[in-house]
Amino acid sequence: MSSFTSQNYGAGKYDRISEGLKVCLMIALTAYVIFGSLMIFIPRQLASLMLSGSEQTGLAAQFLPICGAMIFAVDFLFVFRSGVQGMGSPFIPMCSGIAEMVLRISVIALFIGTVGFKATAYAEVFAWSGALLMNMAAFYRILDSHRSKLQQPIGAVKAAR
Repeated sequence: MSSFTSQNYGAGKYDRISEGLKVCLMIALTAYVIFGSLMIFIPRQLASLMLSGSEQTGLAAQFLPICGAMIFAVDFLFVFRSGVQGMGSPFIPMCSGIAEMVLRISVIALFIGTVGFKATAYAEVFAWSGALLMNMAAFYRILDSHRSKLQQPIGAVKAAR
């Protein structure tokens, strides 16, 4: 998405960015349906593909359904984050990475005492969702600001500079 976005952003083809976003989100949604379903409905079998101990498999079987239900957030996050980077704003994705870390630590610290190990899964979900909201807002703000510049009369754009 990043190189596609940057090429169209540089060329001022903002409608193509919107179309590319739709395609990428449909691919991400398809991945969510497939992999999220596997994580929700057969977590123990998935975990047993990579883990051998029953305790480890049991912990992973707790973790996977929670993350599987919200894995679309990380799928969409990848799309929007690369789109924001492609529009020349790497600072926002960097800040969202910091926000992810802060959210993970905060959620685990707040909930480990009440929900135990599941706090790690909730921390992932909160981190993905927070970063997604930041990048999604930045994506649309950047795109809308350039679209509005195109709709202004030519004299207004020159006067704004």
